[in-house]
Amino acid sequence: MKLISLNIWGGHDLTPLLNFINDQSKDTDIFCFQEVINSENDGVSKEGYKYNNLVYIKNCLKNYTCYFHPSHENFLFDSPTNFPLEVGPAIFVKNIITEKNAKDLFVFRKKSEITLDNKGRSILPKNIQILKFRKNGRDYMVINLHGITFPGTKLDTAARIKQSKKTLGVLNNFNGKKILVGDFNLMPSTKSIKMLEDSGLVNLIKKYKIRKTRSNLNIYGKQRFADYTLVSKDIKVHNFNVPQNILISDHLPMILNFN
Repeated sequence: MKLISLNIWGGHDLTPLLNFINDQSKDTDIFCFQEVINSENDGVSKEGYKYNNLVYIKNCLKNYTCYFHPSHENFLFDSPTNFPLEVGPAIFVKNIITEKNAKDLFVFRKKSEITLDNKGRSILPKNIQILKFRKNGRDYMVINLHGITFPGTKLDTAARIKQSKKTLGVLNNFNGKKILVGDFNLMPSTKSIKMLEDSGLVNLIKKYKIRKTRSNLNIYGKQRFADYTLVSKDIKVHNFNVPQNILISDHLPMILNFN
């Protein structure tokens, strides 16, 4: 099976992004996206985010079931909108996988609970998507996480540690094979990451010596990491790759081939 995780940067570079998704859909079973936007507005924000990128992705992935779980409404990443809009993570599962279901769980605040910090930055709620499916008589869980954004250092905070604890609580209550992916907004050396590793999950970013998960479009050039793929030890990984020169987002796609 093949799984791809990618923060799509709000559809900022939509055409190359869609070309990538369309090409990869030939043999990808599951896509996990972050920064997906859903709206009837076909416009683009002043920052370059596509207001209805979910519609375009659905058109690329017509043979997939889409699970979209907004974390907030009527608010883009930094400001409210004067039209209906939803933002959150999305999972697309190829329809050849028939026994599947998905739900979400908030690991930071409640849906649409947004405040400003002391620097005037928007603090957004965060939810995880929990996909469960059955394949060849085996049970799998995939969690799609877009972690707490600020502070931008991506170092530990009480909220980020709590986020990891809540995510671990879901993983530890499942007896099948487990995959945790997404843009965690964390540095590799944090306690928030170590907690996940200490639980028995294998950090493929570390194991495969991936040198960065942020692309050359990243405006925070010194920060090379944000995204992770972790798997339980009973997942047989055939290959894991983070191609370093793909310019479709300010993040790089993580490509996992397993079992």
